[in-house]
Amino acid sequence: MTKENVFKKIAILGVLFSLVLFQLPIKALAATPVFNNDPLDKETLRLKNRTKGDAEWKDPVSGEAGDRIAFNVYYHNTVTGSVAKNTKIRLDFEDNRDNKLRFRAYLWADNANYVQDLGTVTVPCSGLNFTFDHKAKWYPNAGTVAQEIPVNFVQTNSVLVNIGDIAGGWSTAGQVVFEGVISEFSPRFNYMAEDKETLRLKNRTKGDVEWKDPVSADGGDTIAFNVYYHNGVVCSTAKNVRISIEFPQQAGNKISVVGRIESDNAPMVQDVGVINVSNMPERLIFKTTALWYPNGSVNGQSVPVTISGNRAIVNIGDIKGCWEYAGQVVFEATLSFTPLPTPSPKPPVVVPTETARPTGEVLGAYVEKQLPQVPVTGASSAIALTFLSSMAGTGAILKRKMKEKLLNEKLQRVVRKKKGL
Repeated sequence: MTKENVFKKIAILGVLFSLVLFQLPIKALAATPVFNNDPLDKETLRLKNRTKGDAEWKDPVSGEAGDRIAFNVYYHNTVTGSVAKNTKIRLDFEDNRDNKLRFRAYLWADNANYVQDLGTVTVPCSGLNFTFDHKAKWYPNAGTVAQEIPVNFVQTNSVLVNIGDIAGGWSTAGQVVFEGVISEFSPRFNYMAEDKETLRLKNRTKGDVEWKDPVSADGGDTIAFNVYYHNGVVCSTAKNVRISIEFPQQAGNKISVVGRIESDNAPMVQDVGVINVSNMPERLIFKTTALWYPNGSVNGQSVPVTISGNRAIVNIGDIKGCWEYAGQVVFEATLSFTPLPTPSPKPPVVVPTETARPTGEVLGAYVEKQLPQVPVTGASSAIALTFLSSMAGTGAILKRKMKEKLLNEKLQRVVRKKKGL
């Protein structure tokens, strides 16, 4: 073998070795799964507002507190012949600033890099919360029939599902749909340092300029009661808000009243005010209308007042959280010494008893006789009992005794005559 032939064989072997050496990594790289990189792939994260009835998946969507939002996370392993091992999908609620709720979806596998996408819900105000459901719907293998799968909570604002191994190709593409509800934080009244005192008073009659507590008053004065309210939790709504004044029903010289704010979904807030009354004890008589100053208005509107027991109540409906929705309700009452009516005593119940009848010989009869100048009106008639015929009865007895005496005397004379006396 010549030297030239030896070099040729070495060169050929080197080329073959190089081809084998570099071909293996190329094949290995070709089998590595990749998600959602095909030009025909859908957007990884799309949304719908279920409450508003959105027909199409899109991004962004609009919403508000109470709306149900659905999130469609699409996946497609684009490398035919590869298998994405232990595939996971995670959805995070990551931000609620600037009137937007931001959600980020992550898709990855043990042997595939993650892809991510951002979805947005525009809302009327910042600070809203979001609560995810505990189950999701999985549409595997390009199907339209969902399988319900459990959701794992990574933390309260992050949910995760594991959909197993996903082979490459269009036939194995699918989607997972998460859902949840935009929720508000709980409303709360009058807790900020900048808030006014909940209850303040004025003596209208004496011309008080400033709202204050306590106030001095005399009988007949008109007192105004200002109940201030402010739901300080942004993007919350206090439901069915009632403003009231609780007052004592008895007269007094130091009258304590309670201004109260109540709602179906907010903690009650109350404050005490005092009226110092000179001279005679007085009690409060509330007017049946009040003035409501909503949304920071300086013009009051008349609203009805419901008097229930010892409370004067105004219902102002739902109050949103923010300074612009703060307001006040002003009641008025007059100090008046008007004692509460006392119940009339009930007359005693008289149980009639039967009149005892005399025993022995009846000498006379009892008859009713009307007293002069007393009208006969049923139960109020004055009736006198008089004893009649008593004299007639006595005369009959005396007459019988006289007959018996005369008969005895006659018999005695007959006896003496026979004896010759």
